[in-house]
Amino acid sequence: MNNQNLDSILHSFDTIQLSQLSNNLKLMNRIDTKYLTNEIQLLELLPHLVSKYNIQVVESDVRNSRYKTFYYDTKDLEMYFMHHNYRSVRNKIRIRKYIESDISFFEIKTKDNHKRTTKQRIQIFNDDIYSNNDIKKFLEENSKYKVSELYPYVSNEFNRITLIDKDMSERLTIDSNIRFSNINTNMQATLPNIVILELKQLSSEPSYIKYLLKEFDIYRNSISKYCIGSILTNKALKHNSFKNKMHFINKLSMC
Repeated sequence: MNNQNLDSILHSFDTIQLSQLSNNLKLMNRIDTKYLTNEIQLLELLPHLVSKYNIQVVESDVRNSRYKTFYYDTKDLEMYFMHHNYRSVRNKIRIRKYIESDISFFEIKTKDNHKRTTKQRIQIFNDDIYSNNDIKKFLEENSKYKVSELYPYVSNEFNRITLIDKDMSERLTIDSNIRFSNINTNMQATLPNIVILELKQLSSEPSYIKYLLKEFDIYRNSISKYCIGSILTNKALKHNSFKNKMHFINKLSMC
């Protein structure tokens, strides 16, 4: 991506601080709608959003923040296969690091059979989940898993732009420069030229970005960074259900 052009566009947005967001807008219980596009289309899209959205800034006016995530799963990858096998109720368990803010959270994401996503989290100060009694208690209170059942599996790093609509009713995240590393296979992979957009709302309602994406022929396309990263870094992993998704990603990255 042309970082100079991107930076210029991002600085044309009005800004908003995380502290200015209401608890509702932090959207720990929400409807997620995901879209896939590429870096060229993103640079075409963003100018259309300047009048409709504010951009969230963090330390020292950073507008394109760095994130790192460590995903955990059971020995037999139960959480991966719940997604692969189209289970409507499923979990992801992870550590999410906000690089610029130097803050980390242990998080449990749950998708229910009404397509709502609930995120629960606690702040942590080291990555050793096995000796942390607060994490053990939190995990057992909020999921069916115990710390002893979990193993670190895949990590990813990416950049995220966060936009908040002017009415303060929804949040749009834009992830790019996505890289993966598999702790078991030691394989690494990237998603070159791929951008993941995720609209987060309290309920599934009309939105300017939905209209705009349709105008650009960009349609809803669910994607899990955990699952895609697992496939790309473990060639032996069964992924029949994701073959069409991987074909579309490969095609989109070539545009």
